[in-house]
Amino acid sequence: MYCLAPALVPGAVEHYTAGSSPSEPFGMNGHSHMDKKAKKKTHVLQQRIQALRQQVAGAKKQMDDSAELKSIQQQLAAAEAELAKIKDL
Repeated sequence: MYCLAPALVPGAVEHYTAGSSPSEPFGMNGHSHMDKKAKKKTHVLQQRIQALRQQVAGAKKQMDDSAELKSIQQQLAAAEAELAKIKDL
């Protein structure tokens, strides 16, 4: 069964948690959205870091182009720094 906002159903009982408002039903006060967004960003960064680490390992084995290795290492360092920044929030 779907729960409609009380303003849409005459005589309906409000189903809000303490501290929430009708514009933020069911206690979603913005924090859970940011947590989900940060969690998704963390997951994406972890995947990127894993891929970059594999690229660094491959580039070290080939050692054809040292500039490519440095570029990958810089990208890895930037991704790790961004991940650390998100985790510190």
